Amino acid sequence: METQRDGTRDSKLNDEIHEVNGATDSEGQDEGSDLEKRADEIYTKYSVTGDVSYLNDTVTLLREGISTLRVGSKDYVVALDSLGASLTSRFDLLGRKDDMEEAISFLERALEFRKPPHPERPASLVNLAHIIRMGFDKGVLDTTQEKYADALDKAVSLNREALALASPADISLRLYALHGLEIALQSRSRSVAASPEGDQDLNEAVSILTHALELESPDDPAYTKTLDTLATIMRNRVATSKSVDFSLAVSLHRQVIERRPPGHDHRPHALVDLTNVLYTRFQQEGRVGDLDEAISLCREARALTPPSNDFHVTPILRLAVVISKRYEHSGLRADLDESIALSEEALSLLPHSEGYSQRSDALNDLALVLISRYDVGGQMADMDRAIALLKESLEATASGNKNHKSRLNTLNNLAEAYRTRYPQTGDIQELDEAILLLEEALREMPTQFPNRGVVLGNLAHVFKKRYDHLGHLRDLDRAISLDREVMDLIPISNPHHPTALCNLADALATPRRVDEAIKVLRQAVELFSPTEPNISLTLMSLAIILTTRFFFAHERQDLDEAIVLYQRSLKLMDLVHPYYAHVLQGLANALQARYDLDIPNSGVREDPSDLDEGITLLRRALKLSPPLHTGRPRTLSALATALGKLFRNSGDEQYLNEAFCLHEEALKLVRLDDPLRATTLSQLGDLYIQAHDYSNSEKEEDRRRYLERAMENYSLATKGYSESPYQRYNMARKWAGYADAYRHPSALEAYDMTLQILPQVAGLSMNLQSRQEALTAGSDGLARKASICAIRNGDLDKAVEFLEAGRAIFWAQVLNLRTPLEDLRSVSPELERKLRDISAGLERGSHRNKLPVDATDVQAKIDIDREGERLNRLNEEYLQTLAEVRKLEGFEDFLRPSRVSALQEAVRHSRGPVVFLVENEEESRCLVMTSSNVRMLSIPGLPTKKLGMLVGFLQGTLHSRPVSLPSESGGESTWVRKEKMDDEHETLSSNELEDRAGKKFVSGGLHSASVDQVFRFVLRALWDDLVRPLLELLDFSKSDDPPVLNWCPTGLFSFLPIHAAGIYASNGQSIDCASDYIVSSFTPTIGALLVPEQGQQPSTHPFKFLAVIQAQTLPFAKEELRKIESHIPAHSLITLGAPGSPPANVDIVVNALSSASIVHFACHGEQDEAKPLESALILQDGRLPVSRIMQQPMPGGSLAFLSACETAMGDKNLPDEAMSLGASLLFSGFKHIIATMWSINDRDGPTVADAFYKRLFQGADGNALEQPNPNSSARALHDAVKRLRAENVSFRRWVPFIHMGR
Repeated sequence: METQRDGTRDSKLNDEIHEVNGATDSEGQDEGSDLEKRADEIYTKYSVTGDVSYLNDTVTLLREGISTLRVGSKDYVVALDSLGASLTSRFDLLGRKDDMEEAISFLERALEFRKPPHPERPASLVNLAHIIRMGFDKGVLDTTQEKYADALDKAVSLNREALALASPADISLRLYALHGLEIALQSRSRSVAASPEGDQDLNEAVSILTHALELESPDDPAYTKTLDTLATIMRNRVATSKSVDFSLAVSLHRQVIERRPPGHDHRPHALVDLTNVLYTRFQQEGRVGDLDEAISLCREARALTPPSNDFHVTPILRLAVVISKRYEHSGLRADLDESIALSEEALSLLPHSEGYSQRSDALNDLALVLISRYDVGGQMADMDRAIALLKESLEATASGNKNHKSRLNTLNNLAEAYRTRYPQTGDIQELDEAILLLEEALREMPTQFPNRGVVLGNLAHVFKKRYDHLGHLRDLDRAISLDREVMDLIPISNPHHPTALCNLADALATPRRVDEAIKVLRQAVELFSPTEPNISLTLMSLAIILTTRFFFAHERQDLDEAIVLYQRSLKLMDLVHPYYAHVLQGLANALQARYDLDIPNSGVREDPSDLDEGITLLRRALKLSPPLHTGRPRTLSALATALGKLFRNSGDEQYLNEAFCLHEEALKLVRLDDPLRATTLSQLGDLYIQAHDYSNSEKEEDRRRYLERAMENYSLATKGYSESPYQRYNMARKWAGYADAYRHPSALEAYDMTLQILPQVAGLSMNLQSRQEALTAGSDGLARKASICAIRNGDLDKAVEFLEAGRAIFWAQVLNLRTPLEDLRSVSPELERKLRDISAGLERGSHRNKLPVDATDVQAKIDIDREGERLNRLNEEYLQTLAEVRKLEGFEDFLRPSRVSALQEAVRHSRGPVVFLVENEEESRCLVMTSSNVRMLSIPGLPTKKLGMLVGFLQGTLHSRPVSLPSESGGESTWVRKEKMDDEHETLSSNELEDRAGKKFVSGGLHSASVDQVFRFVLRALWDDLVRPLLELLDFSKSDDPPVLNWCPTGLFSFLPIHAAGIYASNGQSIDCASDYIVSSFTPTIGALLVPEQGQQPSTHPFKFLAVIQAQTLPFAKEELRKIESHIPAHSLITLGAPGSPPANVDIVVNALSSASIVHFACHGEQDEAKPLESALILQDGRLPVSRIMQQPMPGGSLAFLSACETAMGDKNLPDEAMSLGASLLFSGFKHIIATMWSINDRDGPTVADAFYKRLFQGADGNALEQPNPNSSARALHDAVKRLRAENVSFRRWVPFIHMGR
């Protein structure tokens, strides 16, 4: 928090103005001479006493007297000038806009009568320049008015003219003009930040004054004034730039002091000026001796200034501020108490005059030190009084000019006070009020206001705090946007730049932006000098964020670096530093994390040194946190957690009991709505689990009680809504994991809660890539575990609902935004329109680009953050609108995860049962859903380990690596290495199997295997353990017209060719296989079967077939096109990429997609494992990725044939999210997809396409159709693959083709 007090220079200049005016007044005697004399006498009383009533009397006297003077007379002009000067003084004091405007008016009129070469024109020019410059600096001058648009340029121009007109012999007047010019130049330099123009202005001011010093005699009193002015410029320069040498500023001020010995009227001023330079140097360089000397200088200034002198209060105020700063550095309570006492004394000496700016500063200073004392002791009385003082300051300026600098500082400080008090009161309205105050301050200050960056940064901090409480992403985005704006205002040369970087990093410290936060903090560390006081806090911040990233990414190097940084930070801090305890706790937490990282599988570590050191640090931190300190609950919980680990390590239950006591104390100190409460409850749950697992108690009832208490605390933790969705998700998942592991009755409730929270982790306001990345963070497998838990509990309906709610979340969100709303429109047209518009806005926003971490364009980052803020607001509106819709009768479950009854309706339309394949470590399960019931089949022969083995075999042989299969005889393995890509006798090594499957497969022996042998082995295993038992359950028999069966695989099942399972002879002929019994179709979710026809009208568009051919790189693509042309009517066929047709360029293809009924791609495809949404079809001029396909509406799309490689291959990290090219087209609107599980042979494309389209365009009577029946596409592929198999091709060529959809 900062306040600015630069009124001292303006007051001194005001005195000089009156001195100059007084000198000119005595030159003539006219009818107004008595008036001027009386006005001067009254003004002198004001100068001596500071009593504003004398100033008011001066203004009144001159205003009334002017009307009695002859217009244009010498005394009339002098009176105009004097009245303008008096109004300038009152404006400086009270900040009233009308005073400023009148002063400018009177001074401009006076100037009109003093045409060149009038001897008083230079003085009038300086007077006018002074009020214009001061009006701009105080933010009162309305620069939107044309006459004030270039206010500072005008002030500079007026001063230059005055300097040019002033007689070389009139040193006093020339210095006066120089003084005015340098102030105007400084103001203009501030208004253009650290631009070259600003530096030029300051350099010119320094040059002018340096030249003046060369011309003046050191014995001349004017020399000291010039020296003082030059010192003042240097003082202001070092305050805003690191590139200026402090030594020159200090030297100049010391010279001024030497020329003003004890007894000199202006020595106290000089002492305070040097104090300000030393204070600034301490802030930038951390020299403690500067603070001590500054305090000594202020004490001397105070002693030299009698109470009757108006300046007497200034050294007291400054002394209070400097001593307060020393307290921040040293932590000595005596300094804090003295600072408060001095501030109280200063306040008692200042009058209660309305709008009196120095009193406003004193109120602010006292409030700030009271807040410092509150931070230490937590006494609410200090904070309450601070807020009362700041409100008094605000009221004192309310009826005057609202743009006065003191008022703006007060708005800022009062907002900060509310933010600081908020953690203790928990009243969110305090943050709301702080936001209103800061926004008011920003509205009332000019864009170039010097303190604008401080206010923007504080506003960002409040928004971040409100985000921490409410979890609204729009608040976080607003905070980041504001912090970036601050960075744009503060150049790298500014000493506040590193602090601004730290604030930005704090806002960025979320899972999605943690890398950028670390980069920003590293920049801050580099910019801080080693002696900079804030370097220790920056090191601490970097350590915190590195620890945060460790918990996301689990990189050991982040944790090790964080520990080193914490240790460096501690060495730079005194024991009494306000953040010392905070660093102790951070270091302790990092050491605990490293301890946990190194624990072996036994759960006990032989060397617990990190844990022991962490506990010692936490006990020290607790001693430094008094009972009312806001950080105490967090320290208590951290120590309790560490003691729980020590109990686990040692078995000593005294540590367990102490840990329970500490957690309970922490819970008593935190509010019900404090996010820390949920964290503490979850940690207490962990402690009860440890008690359950490691307690020495032999009583089963004690263990049951520990387990019950653990589940109770986990449940309470997840039901708080103050945490971010990510935090709630992690706590809920932990609850579900423990409840499931211990077979606790709350397991289903825990899984239900976890799956409800999961979509919020990947909120609709994120872009597509960010949503996909958010889902990668440990979500895969959750739905499978929940389903297995429900199966174990006998609730098969819930098992299906869990699978549907917890898988393909990414696509479920997309479909929700595209859901037809006809039913809602008939009930509530207004809500339908609102929801439709919001959904469209969110979908458009989700396709925005994600800015790289290393991007340097600040404005681009600001724009993207603002767009994120807008979309977060839109997301909140979306959720609120959904809540309104669900209040309508019949819409209670609108866009909620489907119940079994709704899912069974989809099964009825799909013309065949849906079979869920649920991977599980112990025993996989199969859920068979028909339109009337759900049945379960155990698959004991395919646990996760064996599925991993099968996937490893297939992936190895498909990537041309050696394979070894389990041998029935258990003999030793032999190895055959593949020499050619087309060789049918490839092998896969056991090492490769381990890498691919992630687990070691141990058998009695291994033998080398050809490609076909691997396929026969895998397909036989799938037949024996899964498909044959399933067919027996369904009572299916072999048939020439088999029924359709919809496979819905999960986990590793997604990578296995279930549809090809069977027993095959060595020549590849089937003995018994799935295709003899069923027509296989795949679906990522039942919702994918339910959505396409929902609310759709029959297409009125003519049938269009789009063929996209990559003839340049695929030799057989032309043949494939000829086969297609033999079945498709010419008037319906659109061809791209073939000779004589338009090119198959990305934009052309995308534009054609929306009007096509059937799309056939004969091209290359590739799966991007790192970024699944960038998996793409390779076209003539580039890639057509999933993310681009999603943006294109396909209202008439019925079938997409992807005769390309890997179009059904999903993300190995997210198999349950269906991130393949085929799935993307299915969810984008096409009802049927033909895709491939891996690379296909180019020569097979024509064969499969010919047989497929022949069947698709064939009517029941065997005749060709004008338009196909897409609902027969699964059977058409079934027949096409049979034809390919009839050519006696290898397994790897016919197995990859699959049908997805209805």
